[in-house]
Amino acid sequence: MTPRFLGARTQPRSHDLRVATEPTLLSGIRLGQMDALLELYRRHGPLVYAAACRAGGAASAESVTRDVFLSLWAAPHDFTPNVESLRSLLVADAHVRAGGEASRAESEVDSSGHGSEVALLGSLPVAEAKALALLGFGGCTFREAAALSGEALPAVRRSAVRGARTLAASIRLGRS
Repeated sequence: MTPRFLGARTQPRSHDLRVATEPTLLSGIRLGQMDALLELYRRHGPLVYAAACRAGGAASAESVTRDVFLSLWAAPHDFTPNVESLRSLLVADAHVRAGGEASRAESEVDSSGHGSEVALLGSLPVAEAKALALLGFGGCTFREAAALSGEALPAVRRSAVRGARTLAASIRLGRS
């Protein structure tokens, strides 16, 4: 028997979260159950971290991963199970946040002070620039950006991910 201080519980859980479906875990998050968030982090944390590394670099990947899961905790209603998978939502959020981190880092390095973010956004296709502007500068959620742009939620996510990847690549090329 495992000593209690090593994680043993005095009573077994009525529902093992390791076998719970994602909609069940999201329901748990909506009810404020931290164990549900921890289980989703166990399942998707490494993928979100890898996506953040690819999009914005290893330096900010840890904070991006943390922010993605904190955002899920703060607004679990932004996920609609019948529209798209949670995995795609988390990865898209990581790409957008990592691209934003890379853009902010670039603007801090840019000594001209002429808004390098706007110049970079101007080089993107309109849908991608609009999605990133609403999400990054406008502070909108994906759902709010979809409503404001008149686009479907999955289309806004795809545009944001493509735009974030393009921005991150442009920033990396500009530094080398």
